[in-house]
Amino acid sequence: MDFPFYDAPNTAAIICCHILENGKPILYVSHDEDDGMWRFLCGSMHDTAEARLVSLKSVFDLDNSVGILKDMPCGYYGVKGSEKLIFRGVYIMFEGFDFTNFWEDSAYALKEYVSESPSDELIASVEQELGYKLPASYIWLMKQHNGGIPVNTCFPTDNPTSWADDYVSITGILGIGREKTYSLCGELGSQFMIEEWGYPAIGVAICDSPSAGHDMIFLDYRECGTHGEPKVVHIDQEWDYKITPLADTFEDFIRGLINEYDFELEN
Repeated sequence: MDFPFYDAPNTAAIICCHILENGKPILYVSHDEDDGMWRFLCGSMHDTAEARLVSLKSVFDLDNSVGILKDMPCGYYGVKGSEKLIFRGVYIMFEGFDFTNFWEDSAYALKEYVSESPSDELIASVEQELGYKLPASYIWLMKQHNGGIPVNTCFPTDNPTSWADDYVSITGILGIGREKTYSLCGELGSQFMIEEWGYPAIGVAICDSPSAGHDMIFLDYRECGTHGEPKVVHIDQEWDYKITPLADTFEDFIRGLINEYDFELEN
């Protein structure tokens, strides 16, 4: 069975000695919010002396059922039921969200934004180049549709920005790759905006805007560290790079996008 996790196979993971040495089943899995560490436990109480450091692949080889947790973001956990031994209470990516009419696949979007679904190798190399672990929800979405222009391009705000009094607007979502102009490592990608436009190095630029570079949407890793779950913020170059929080997670940001027409009706 192919290794399903987005993390590299040699990613360090913690497993308890009862599983590794005594053959007990994996009953509890956590993906730490602060450092992105995976932990695989038998469900009993443990002390530090019972922890063993292994590779993530070795855990998967030991028990393939943990592969169902491959999309579990940092800060979440899964627990196996004692009878059926299937994970429950597991985070399901974008549960209940309908992507049927999410993307506007115009000729321009397909040319400038959209790439083929990224391979695990490409994801790993882009993460290494950027210096940040990309959120699982972002990777999941890019696996379905790698970059593009959404139909709903506005996100409400409590405070005014240089764009509007009560919302910010995006043009597109940068995909995982290098060949498209508007991709994470593309010609007008994240590093370009930081190095050439002076945006603060707090994370990864993921959305451009109609202002043509004068405001951007970033994944903000200041609180969580390079391997944690970043928040989504608006950075306003026109207002001395003012940072406005938008959403606690990338998934929350996607769920919160609203059509521009709705704001026109309100105003």
